[in-house]
This record gives sequence, C-alpha cells and structure tokens, in this order.
Amino acid sequence: MLQDGARFTPLVVALGLLLLYWVVGRLVPVLVGAVAMSTVVVSGVALVAALNQPYTLVTVMVPTLLAAYTVANLLHLYAALLRLRNSREDHQTRILRALREVHNPTFYNVLSTMAGMISLTLISIPPIRIFGLASAFGVALIYLVQFYLLPPLLLKWDRKPWPASGSGFSWTRRISHGLSTYSMRHAGWIVAVLFLSTLLAAPQVGKVVSETDLLKFFDDEHPLTRATNLIEKRLLGVTTLEIVVDASVRDAFKKVDTLKQLKMVQVWSKSLPEVDHTTSMMDIVEEMNWAFHNEDPAYRALPDNDKMLSQLLLIYDGKDLNDVVNREYQRTRILLNLNVHGANSIQAVIEKINAHLAQVESPGLRWQIGGYGRLFSDQEDLLVIGQERSFVGAFGQIFLMMLLLWRSLPAAIIGMLPNLAPLFFVFVLMGSAGIYLDMATVLIAGVVLGITVDDTIHFFHNYLERRKAGCSAVFALARSFDTSGRAVVAISLLLVVQFMLLATSHFQPTAHFGLLASTGLLAGQILELLLLPALIVLWSRLGTKPRWTRL
Repeated sequence: MLQDGARFTPLVVALGLLLLYWVVGRLVPVLVGAVAMSTVVVSGVALVAALNQPYTLVTVMVPTLLAAYTVANLLHLYAALLRLRNSREDHQTRILRALREVHNPTFYNVLSTMAGMISLTLISIPPIRIFGLASAFGVALIYLVQFYLLPPLLLKWDRKPWPASGSGFSWTRRISHGLSTYSMRHAGWIVAVLFLSTLLAAPQVGKVVSETDLLKFFDDEHPLTRATNLIEKRLLGVTTLEIVVDASVRDAFKKVDTLKQLKMVQVWSKSLPEVDHTTSMMDIVEEMNWAFHNEDPAYRALPDNDKMLSQLLLIYDGKDLNDVVNREYQRTRILLNLNVHGANSIQAVIEKINAHLAQVESPGLRWQIGGYGRLFSDQEDLLVIGQERSFVGAFGQIFLMMLLLWRSLPAAIIGMLPNLAPLFFVFVLMGSAGIYLDMATVLIAGVVLGITVDDTIHFFHNYLERRKAGCSAVFALARSFDTSGRAVVAISLLLVVQFMLLATSHFQPTAHFGLLASTGLLAGQILELLLLPALIVLWSRLGTKPRWTRL
C-alpha cells in the first residue's frame, strides 16, 4: 500500500503537469498548477491525520484522486485563458473574464463531485467514510484554490502572452466534433443501440458478488500468500472464529453437565470440513484430569462429578484458562481455526453453526458467534448496504443539483442518463471479469458519478446559454461541443490515463479501483459525446422552443 502511494502519486502529479505544459506551452502556469495540486493533496491527507485516522488501503488513494481532479479543473480555466489570448484586454481583465466564464460550471462541478464523495460517508465502514470525507474536503479546496489562490499568482508572475499556436487541445477537437456530430445526425439510432446494449448486458450485473478475501489481494507468489499456504498445509487454518456462551448465573461453567453440553457442540464444530482445530476450557480440564491420573488415557475426559471439577479448577495456576473463560465462570468461548478466508465462505460456516445451535436445548445459556471471522463476514453486509446507500445518496444529491441548476425536470433527467450509463457498464465489467465488490471497488459509484457529471454541466451550461440567445438546438449543440468539447476530452483522457496507472499495481484493491475508475470515466466520456447530444436532439424535436431551454 505504501509502495503504491509512493510510486503512483508522483506519477499522477507529473503526468498532470506535463499535460498542463503541453496545453499551455509555458512554465509559469505549470508551476502555479503544481502549487495548486500540492495545496489540495497535502490538505486532504492532513485532514486524515487531523481526524486521528489511520492511513489505510482506502485512504491511500486520496492523493491520487485529488491530484488528478485538481488538474482537471485547472484545464478548464486554462482553456478559457487560451480562448482569450488574442483579445486586446489587459492581463488582469483576461484572467477575470476567464474566471467568470468557468465559475458557474466549476462551482456546480465541485458540488456534484463533493456529493459523490460525501455519499461514501453513508457506508458504515470507517476507512471508506474517511476516504469520502477527505476527498470531499479536498474537492471543496480545489474551488477555493482555483478562484482565490491561483489568480493572484497568475497576475503577478505570468505576464507573458500565451502562445497562439501549438495548443495541445487541437487534436481533441476532432474527437469531440466527430462523435457529437455523428450523434446529432443519428440520434434515434444512437439511443436505440445503447438501449439494446443495456438490455443485453444487464444479466452480467447480476453476477457481481460482494466478497473480501485478504489473500486474493496478493498474487500467488507473494510472501504473505506463500507463508499462509505453508502454515495451513503443515499446521492449521489461520482464520479465527469463536462461539461465545453466556450463562444466566455465576459459576455455571463449574458444572460437569454444562461442560459436557458445550463439549458436544465443540466436537460437532470440529467435524466441519472448514474447521481445522478447536480450543476450549473443556480441553484444559481434560488435560488436567489426565495429568492427575498418571496420564491414563481413560481419564482424558471431563471429570465425573462437579466436586472433582471444582478441585481441578482450584489448583490450576496457568493463564491459558483465563483466555477461554472469565473469572466468574459465567462466560466462556470455543475457539475455531478455519481453513477458509473469503467473507462469504466464513459466513457459510457461521450459518451452519447457528443452524446447529438453534437445535441445541440449552436452558440458561445464550450462544453467539464472534471473533475476527465474524467481523470480516459482517463487513460484506455493510458493503452491500453501503453501496446502495452511496449510490442513492450520490444520485439524489446530484439530481437535485441539476434540477436546481437547470430548473427543469426533463433537463435534469436528460443530464443524469449519460452519467448513470457508465456506472452500469462498470458493474457489467465487474460481473463479466469476476471482480468482487470489496472495500476498494465500493468507492467506484461515488467517484465515477461525481466526476463524470462535470462534463455534462459544462456542455449543458454552454448549450443553454446559446439557446437563450435564440440559437437552434443543433447549432447550440455544435457550438457547445466545439467550445467545451476539446477541454473536456483532454481532461477525460488525462483522468483515464492517471487512474489506469493504478491498474498496474500488484495490490489487487488498488489495481481494481484503477481499472474500474478508468473504465467508468472513459465510458462516461464516450456516452457524453454520443448519448447526450442524441437525447437533446430527440427532445428538441418535440417542440421548436422547449420550455426548459428558456432559462
């Protein structure tokens, strides 16, 4: 985890700065961008420390995410400055005009992305909640840095004119123009094909499995995997589970009949194929009884009466007994060593034990399953519930923002569809490739939905401004994609490449997060250029001047 953080964060930052230089062609704006990135990333990580939270396999991805998203927002500002490079206004006026031009889309971009990150706090797993909180804080800081820190720096140090040619955005225009034009000309076919593709791919979503297996986080040749396999082969399973038994009265476990009942449960548990070994206070008592009878094998069993049991417990001076029974002899536990590691496999064992315990007649006793294995198993339920809450939370917040921004229900629906589709295809990929829903991949819904909606806001903002000016739907679309499309395509490709770097990690949660995030962002960009224009064209055909365009 630490190696990935030390390797990928500098790579992502370097890639972002190289793109800034490629687009702008000057060193000062790149250095200003470096100041912005360092301010946001360091502050996001500092928040984790300020909250006295550990640096986990989830929060280690905060720097990469914030660095990539900072560059994405800077590119919109720099693109606006490039468009104004030939104006006759002074330097300060150009900066102010560029800031005004990108302010509203950026403001709603930040709000929507924060909504996606904040939705992760609805997941009841602390590392994921801290990731969402730190990321939302960093995204909010991006807005403050871009509009309050960068302008003074650019005004003071960036006094030379920006190059009129050689902009790195030139090639992206062909992509955005080509796809959007094709979509507008074949709007009906685009929507029909995507709808049919969705129906055909839908069964793959049902194959997504929620599972966490720590050994699957590493390849077969990793030292941890090899050591674990060796221990389990020559000794016993390393996954721990325990059956906790509480009695209603004190000294309940100084009764031979009660211990015999517990012993029967222990013997049954040992018979399960997933259980390699069991330990309990009954084992210690049997060992003592055997030792005090000259190691006669016939006495390797529980004493015959309560008096003998009390004498053995009285003279016992070891500490092992305290590990399995409390001093009041009112709570005890049976320790199990399992040879399975996945949360679902552990849950299957727990269900078997609970079903057996439900049939045991044990008045005065209360049975519970506890231990590390139980915590690990319960995590899967939290992941599934958390994924549902995260998606509903992100969708609800972003949809409400779009509704307030466009002040039209049809516009909000049209704006959300191209951003929901990438999430669908991410889950199709997970189902097809057998990628589990775990602590890393559960982040995808909030991250992808929060980031992909940014492009929609930029396109829609420019489109509606032109519609208000009286332009036709097709002309407004064409000009909007020509103006915003170049920067949006460049930004999306940058984010895809930056997250794809994570896919090269040997640590599977990081690799899966990078693969799915880059896939979702790439799908989001393609659908933004294909589905959004098609939906707008089809809607505009319902009326020459739709009510939602007169805003």
